[in-house]
Amino acid sequence: MALVEELAKKRGYSIEIEDVGKAGRIERLIAERLRGVTTFPVLSGPGSRRLEGIEQFTEEQICEMMPSELSNVRAFTYVKVRGGDLDRIRSALLDFDQVKEIHLLTGDWDVFLVLEFSSGASRKREVLDFVTEKIRGIAEVLDTSTLVPEFSVSKFPS
Repeated sequence: MALVEELAKKRGYSIEIEDVGKAGRIERLIAERLRGVTTFPVLSGPGSRRLEGIEQFTEEQICEMMPSELSNVRAFTYVKVRGGDLDRIRSALLDFDQVKEIHLLTGDWDVFLVLEFSSGASRKREVLDFVTEKIRGIAEVLDTSTLVPEFSVSKFPS
Protein backbone atom coordinates (compact mmCIF):
# COMPACT_ATOMS: atom_id res chain seq x y z
CA MET A 1 0.00 0.00 0.00
CA ALA A 2 2.91 2.31 0.71
CA LEU A 3 4.12 1.81 -2.89
CA VAL A 4 0.68 2.79 -4.23
CA GLU A 5 0.58 5.91 -2.06
CA GLU A 6 4.14 6.90 -3.01
CA LEU A 7 3.62 6.46 -6.75
CA ALA A 8 0.26 8.20 -6.68
CA LYS A 9 1.70 11.22 -4.89
CA LYS A 10 4.65 11.48 -7.33
CA ARG A 11 2.30 11.33 -10.31
CA GLY A 12 -0.13 13.91 -8.93
CA TYR A 13 -2.99 11.56 -8.08
CA SER A 14 -5.15 11.94 -5.01
CA ILE A 15 -6.01 8.50 -3.67
CA GLU A 16 -7.69 7.16 -0.59
CA ILE A 17 -6.60 3.88 0.94
CA GLU A 18 -9.55 2.22 2.62
CA ASP A 19 -8.50 0.07 5.54
CA VAL A 20 -11.15 -2.56 6.14
CA GLY A 21 -9.73 -3.00 9.63
CA LYS A 22 -10.97 0.42 10.74
CA ALA A 23 -14.68 -0.42 10.75
CA GLY A 24 -17.26 -2.64 9.12
CA ARG A 25 -14.85 -5.44 8.25
CA ILE A 26 -17.56 -8.11 7.90
CA GLU A 27 -19.86 -5.85 5.88
CA ARG A 28 -16.98 -4.85 3.62
CA LEU A 29 -15.88 -8.45 3.06
CA ILE A 30 -19.44 -9.49 2.21
CA ALA A 31 -19.85 -6.55 -0.20
CA GLU A 32 -16.53 -7.29 -1.92
CA ARG A 33 -17.35 -11.02 -2.13
CA LEU A 34 -20.67 -10.16 -3.79
CA ARG A 35 -18.71 -8.10 -6.37
CA GLY A 36 -16.54 -11.14 -7.08
CA VAL A 37 -13.47 -10.12 -5.10
CA THR A 38 -11.65 -13.15 -3.76
CA THR A 39 -8.20 -11.75 -3.00
CA PHE A 40 -7.19 -8.67 -1.02
CA PRO A 41 -5.95 -5.97 -1.31
CA VAL A 42 -7.81 -4.54 -4.30
CA LEU A 43 -6.93 -1.46 -6.36
CA SER A 44 -9.64 -0.21 -8.69
CA GLY A 45 -8.62 2.08 -11.51
CA PRO A 46 -10.16 3.88 -14.46
CA GLY A 47 -11.99 1.82 -17.05
CA SER A 48 -12.88 -0.87 -14.49
CA ARG A 49 -9.23 -2.00 -14.35
CA ARG A 50 -8.49 -3.83 -11.11
CA LEU A 51 -5.52 -5.32 -9.33
CA GLU A 52 -6.40 -8.05 -6.85
CA GLY A 53 -3.94 -9.62 -4.45
CA ILE A 54 -0.56 -8.43 -3.33
CA GLU A 55 1.26 -10.35 -6.12
CA GLN A 56 -0.32 -8.01 -8.70
CA PHE A 57 0.85 -4.87 -6.87
CA THR A 58 4.06 -4.43 -8.85
CA GLU A 59 5.44 -1.00 -9.70
CA GLU A 60 4.86 -1.65 -13.40
CA GLN A 61 1.19 -2.60 -12.90
CA ILE A 62 0.53 0.38 -10.62
CA CYS A 63 2.25 2.81 -13.01
CA GLU A 64 0.08 1.51 -15.88
CA MET A 65 -3.01 2.35 -13.83
CA MET A 66 -1.66 5.79 -12.93
CA PRO A 67 0.07 7.08 -16.06
CA SER A 68 2.49 9.92 -15.64
CA GLU A 69 1.16 13.33 -16.57
CA LEU A 70 4.47 14.39 -18.09
CA SER A 71 4.11 16.14 -21.45
CA ASN A 72 7.25 14.45 -22.80
CA VAL A 73 9.20 11.37 -21.82
CA ARG A 74 12.97 11.58 -21.57
CA ALA A 75 15.45 8.75 -21.87
CA PHE A 76 19.21 8.71 -21.41
CA THR A 77 21.45 6.58 -23.59
CA TYR A 78 25.14 5.81 -23.29
CA VAL A 79 26.76 4.96 -26.63
CA LYS A 80 30.03 3.16 -27.35
CA VAL A 81 31.39 3.92 -30.82
CA ARG A 82 34.13 2.51 -33.02
CA GLY A 83 36.80 5.04 -33.92
CA GLY A 84 35.76 7.11 -36.86
CA ASP A 85 34.63 10.51 -37.96
CA LEU A 86 33.06 12.04 -34.82
CA ASP A 87 31.61 14.90 -36.86
CA ARG A 88 29.75 12.41 -39.05
CA ILE A 89 28.49 10.46 -36.01
CA ARG A 90 27.39 13.69 -34.30
CA SER A 91 25.63 14.82 -37.48
CA ALA A 92 23.87 11.45 -37.84
CA LEU A 93 22.66 11.63 -34.23
CA LEU A 94 21.47 15.23 -34.56
CA ASP A 95 19.38 14.25 -37.59
CA PHE A 96 16.98 12.44 -35.22
CA ASP A 97 14.32 14.72 -33.71
CA GLN A 98 14.35 12.61 -30.54
CA VAL A 99 18.00 13.46 -29.81
CA LYS A 100 17.94 16.65 -27.71
CA GLU A 101 21.50 16.65 -26.34
CA ILE A 102 24.80 15.00 -27.23
CA HIS A 103 27.70 14.84 -24.78
CA LEU A 104 31.13 13.41 -25.68
CA LEU A 105 32.62 11.50 -22.75
CA THR A 106 35.84 10.01 -21.51
CA GLY A 107 35.77 6.57 -19.91
CA ASP A 108 33.86 3.39 -20.73
CA TRP A 109 31.26 5.16 -22.89
CA ASP A 110 31.99 7.61 -25.69
CA VAL A 111 28.72 9.51 -26.04
CA PHE A 112 25.82 10.37 -23.73
CA LEU A 113 22.47 11.22 -25.34
CA VAL A 114 19.40 12.89 -23.92
CA LEU A 115 16.38 11.63 -25.86
CA GLU A 116 12.84 13.00 -25.74
CA PHE A 117 9.62 11.36 -26.89
CA SER A 118 5.95 12.34 -26.90
CA SER A 119 4.13 10.85 -23.95
CA GLY A 120 2.25 7.67 -24.67
CA ALA A 121 1.12 4.35 -23.27
CA SER A 122 3.96 2.43 -24.93
CA ARG A 123 6.74 4.88 -24.15
CA LYS A 124 9.28 2.30 -23.03
CA ARG A 125 8.67 0.29 -26.18
CA GLU A 126 9.03 3.44 -28.31
CA VAL A 127 12.38 4.24 -26.65
CA LEU A 128 13.61 0.66 -27.08
CA ASP A 129 12.60 0.57 -30.74
CA PHE A 130 14.24 3.93 -31.42
CA VAL A 131 17.54 3.00 -29.77
CA THR A 132 17.77 -0.46 -31.34
CA GLU A 133 16.66 0.59 -34.83
CA LYS A 134 18.01 4.12 -35.22
CA ILE A 135 20.94 4.61 -32.84
CA ARG A 136 22.33 1.08 -33.23
CA GLY A 137 21.70 1.41 -36.97
CA ILE A 138 24.61 3.87 -37.22
CA ALA A 139 27.58 1.88 -38.53
CA GLU A 140 30.06 3.10 -35.88
CA VAL A 141 27.82 2.29 -32.89
CA LEU A 142 29.09 -0.78 -31.03
CA ASP A 143 26.89 -0.80 -27.91
CA THR A 144 24.24 1.19 -26.06
CA SER A 145 22.80 1.34 -22.55
CA THR A 146 19.53 3.20 -22.01
CA LEU A 147 17.75 4.46 -18.89
CA VAL A 148 14.07 5.45 -18.89
CA PRO A 149 13.13 7.20 -15.63
CA GLU A 150 9.69 6.61 -14.14
CA PHE A 151 9.58 10.12 -12.71
CA SER A 152 11.79 13.16 -13.27
CA VAL A 153 12.26 16.62 -11.85
CA SER A 154 14.28 19.16 -13.80
CA LYS A 155 15.43 22.71 -13.22
CA PHE A 156 15.91 23.18 -16.95
CA PRO A 157 13.08 24.91 -18.83
CA SER A 158 11.02 22.43 -20.81
